[in-house]
Amino acid sequence: MSLKFEQGVCNKDLAKRIKELGVKQDSLWAWERFNTGEDDLSLQMGSKNQSENEYYSAFTVAELGELLEHYTSYIHFMPNWKYHSWKVQLENKEIARTYTEADARAKMLIYLLEEGYVKQKRTNKQTEKKKKKKTSEE
Repeated sequence: MSLKFEQGVCNKDLAKRIKELGVKQDSLWAWERFNTGEDDLSLQMGSKNQSENEYYSAFTVAELGELLEHYTSYIHFMPNWKYHSWKVQLENKEIARTYTEADARAKMLIYLLEEGYVKQKRTNKQTEKKKKKKTSEE
């Protein structure tokens, strides 16, 4: 079985939700819709035109691992290829089942943020506050 590159990053819907939750859009890859009339988002290497285009960071497995910190130990592998292959569980509560590790990690991050288990360190709002504070101190 061959894997597509898209399986190494979180899917479009999860990327959108992660952005809505305020996670800083700082990834090597992005789901992006260009102003070309295309209906679908396409996977691109990080864009410099984030303000001009619909843009969502397509976090990789490694990037999501950094965001999740020690919570990655709660993502369990299900070796049954006929069904979903990744299970996300926290404190004996099943959160999700996915086909890819990237989506499993993304769903775990979303759950932790929505339920208040973790306060996101890499949010756009926090980054802006730090910049303003630093500027005012100078």
